[in-house]
Parts: sequence; C-alpha cells; structure tokens
Amino acid sequence: MEPMLGQLRDAHDALLHALASQEEVMGRAAPDRAALSHLGIRISKASRQRKALVQDVTAYCLEDASPEEAHALEALSRDATELTLLTTRHIGRWTMPMMFADWAGCRSETTMLRMAMRKRVELERSALYPMLQARMHI
Repeated sequence: MEPMLGQLRDAHDALLHALASQEEVMGRAAPDRAALSHLGIRISKASRQRKALVQDVTAYCLEDASPEEAHALEALSRDATELTLLTTRHIGRWTMPMMFADWAGCRSETTMLRMAMRKRVELERSALYPMLQARMHI
C-alpha cells in the first residue's frame, strides 16, 4: 500500500513542519497575533489530515492484522483520544486574549502539547510504517 504510506509520511512531515514554525513563533518575546492565527489554522489542518489518514491506515491494517498488530493499533487509538482531549482543552484555554494576558504560561503549555504531538507522530511512524511496508510485500 505504497500510496497510503507516502500520504502518511507527507502528512507527518506537514505537521512536524508546522510544529517547528510554531516553536519559532512561540519563542518570541511577545505574541504575534497574525502569526499565531496563521499557525493555528495550519496546525489544525495538518493535524486533521494526519488523523484522517491514520484512521484509514488503521482500518486497512486491521483487515488482516496479527494479534500483536491489532493490540498496537488499539493502543494507538487510545492514545489518539487522549491527545485529542489534551488539544481540545489547550485550544479552549488559550484564546487570543489569554495568550496576550499570560504569554509565558501559554508558551510553557504549548511546548508540552507540541512535545506530545511530536511523540504521537513518532508512535504512528513506529507502528504504522512497518505494517504498511509489510503489506506492500505480500
């Protein structure tokens, strides 16, 4: 399933690039409304695309998954739910006015979320890439 693997790699790369841009903007001494708005949209879009592809890949791999693969896919699904809740809380808390009111707090919490998102990408890569590669050789 080479096209699916390529699409997932591209989605991971897009999200990681958006997170790197966010890291640069969040490192500034003061919030930049335009940059933050743009990045929020960019990260949301990249994250949605990645999440949809992961769901497709998971469904595809579950069709003939070994017990070990099924367990790994279930663990990924649970982790995805936790990250979604964390992200939703973060977005709800850090509105633009709150960012300007507590830039240091926002930066700190955003760093933690960014780390969680990067960890998630690595988990997906380590679980899903080998499953897709194995199915390409069947």
